[in-house]
Amino acid sequence: MRFLVIVGSQRKGNGFQAGSIMIEEARRCGATANLIFLGTQQLDFCQGVCHHQCHPRDDKGYLLPGGWQHCTREDDGARILKSMVEADVLVLISPVLFGNMSSNLKILMERTNALCSFDQEKDFSFLAGKIGGAVAIGGARHGGQERVLSDMMHYFAIVQMMPLGLGEYQAPQGLALVADGLGDLGHDQWVDYGIKQADAKRYLIAYTKKLLGYHPSV
Repeated sequence: MRFLVIVGSQRKGNGFQAGSIMIEEARRCGATANLIFLGTQQLDFCQGVCHHQCHPRDDKGYLLPGGWQHCTREDDGARILKSMVEADVLVLISPVLFGNMSSNLKILMERTNALCSFDQEKDFSFLAGKIGGAVAIGGARHGGQERVLSDMMHYFAIVQMMPLGLGEYQAPQGLALVADGLGDLGHDQWVDYGIKQADAKRYLIAYTKKLLGYHPSV
């Protein structure tokens, strides 16, 4: 079982802390777990002009693996995309910035164009069937977390992954955390039916276990 967390923050703050908690729990459960922190990666915009290079085909026109290695962008993108393809469970973590996900994470999503083909009758995604989890961290209780979670879950659906929240009532789209400052993740968490004081670590651990438990190889 390969468990991958990608943190879209620019600084090692609450998102990195949340990801580290999930990685630790995944390893405790026996998974091979890794964290990619986009704040230290070089990840350039997808130009969209080398589509034929990053989408190699077989003689029947179907997508071949490894196209991400042929991107004209000479950065960390190919290595990150390869890690995503190899993962069984993928968790995306983003701070809420001006009501949206981080630009780092959005760029990565666009770069996964190399992992998908949406041609009629030949559509395919190298991320298909993988379990997807989402965590959004905002500086206020109504800081845009639900919007960011919805966008991440929508992305999972587009690339044919299986989005999974924590629970029907408390976190149907993933975890919406509130942290007013660096290192403040242990304070309150916003849940669907109101605002309550909660230990965010406990919810992150529970979410990790659910993501691992839903994979068919478990």
